[in-house]
Amino acid sequence: MEVDDRSFPQRATGDTSKPNPTTEATQRADGPNFFRDGENVQFMRADSILGHTFSEDDGVLHLRVRTSHQTHRTAQTHNSVMHQFVTEEDSWGEMNFKISFVTPQILRVKFAGNAGTLDALTDNPLFPPPEARMLNGIPQNIKADLVVNDDELVLKSAVVELRAKTSPFRLRSYRRGCSTPFWKQRVSDLFTSDIIPTSIVAHQGREATFDAFSLDPQERIFGLGERF
Repeated sequence: MEVDDRSFPQRATGDTSKPNPTTEATQRADGPNFFRDGENVQFMRADSILGHTFSEDDGVLHLRVRTSHQTHRTAQTHNSVMHQFVTEEDSWGEMNFKISFVTPQILRVKFAGNAGTLDALTDNPLFPPPEARMLNGIPQNIKADLVVNDDELVLKSAVVELRAKTSPFRLRSYRRGCSTPFWKQRVSDLFTSDIIPTSIVAHQGREATFDAFSLDPQERIFGLGERF
């Protein structure tokens, strides 16, 4: 299946005839900055867990997460201009999460807006095509257990455990027996848009998803492709 830029403008073409196609793909008007630099763009940001279901047969955890609505706009003072979020009071929505283990060592987290039902969180999406995905193969049922605490849900495989904090919503992953997470979502209390936590956004007929996670000094990421 061939996917072109008109259908998925966020896709980097890798056209080497351009000076720097990677940079251009992320900075052009129809890339992520369409939302980051837009005016009065409403972001649905993950706020807190409303409920969950867990399947012992395949070890899959589904989460219903409440979202807060925040409008992204430009604010100007007498000597500065910045992009910032303004929280819409008493305006809430929902998004769905599907969390599963691909192997006992590898977690997969998917999320969609409330309009995207749990059934839509498929392992065979339209984009990216199979040859461009990091994780391929036939899904396996990995043994997993769920522990429900007062302020978090803990999903455990034989090697890894994922902790989902109820409020404010945040995901962190640990190797079993370790107290330091090897992966954690980054949540910012700042109202600027330098960091955009787990969010879904729709603006002028286009949709996108954002997420943020932390990296430690000297930590490296492999296998994400040339755009990273």
